[in-house]
Amino acid sequence: IAKALRDTAMTLWPAPAPEYISGHKPDGPPSESPHCTFFTLPYVGFEHADGHVMGVAVAIPRNLGDAHPRDALLKLAGLKGQILKLGPLGTWKVLSAGEFSDSETLKPRTWCATPSGATEWASVTPIVFDEHPKTADRAAYNDQVAEMFTRACKRVGLPEPTAIVPSPVSAHVAGPASHQFPRMQRKDGSERRQMHARITFPEPVIGPILIGAGRYRGYGLLRPIMEKNK
Repeated sequence: IAKALRDTAMTLWPAPAPEYISGHKPDGPPSESPHCTFFTLPYVGFEHADGHVMGVAVAIPRNLGDAHPRDALLKLAGLKGQILKLGPLGTWKVLSAGEFSDSETLKPRTWCATPSGATEWASVTPIVFDEHPKTADRAAYNDQVAEMFTRACKRVGLPEPTAIVPSPVSAHVAGPASHQFPRMQRKDGSERRQMHARITFPEPVIGPILIGAGRYRGYGLLRPIMEKNK
């Protein structure tokens, strides 16, 4: 779904689409600059949640080089009314969240913790590893994963976490386990590992937050821990 949203968004610009949308430089290599992230909004974290995807979203970086985030936002508004082609899953027509539903899942505050931010966050989609821990000891393995996730947070401009608890399962009600998500592949065809995590920051932060090697593909999506989840 996230890929279909990105592919559709690229058609809103004359080819080639700008680097901050395509994620690639004009000559083909992956972009080294911040670019837009396309991701899904699943129904998780509520008492009767079942994990199904209720909507899609785009996170626009504050720094787009020569472009202004507002210009990108206005252009991406053209997604409304577009048809997402999902192969065997059929098609989706993109509607405005406000026009379609009053669900908390589709409200920015649910994913961004606006206006005051939150210190407790947990992954909804697993965080993809940047590297493989090199130890067979479970405690040491989790420590290395926590250190990796700490670097992933700092890489996107977040404060260094005070605590990270890796886990194969999500802390959010109805969040699928990490093994239920397809693994991303490296260029050599090998698969990257992935895990969920609960992360505590030293100060409230505002989302949306996506971290890890799969952040531009909707992996590593964090959501604030709500009171009913604690």
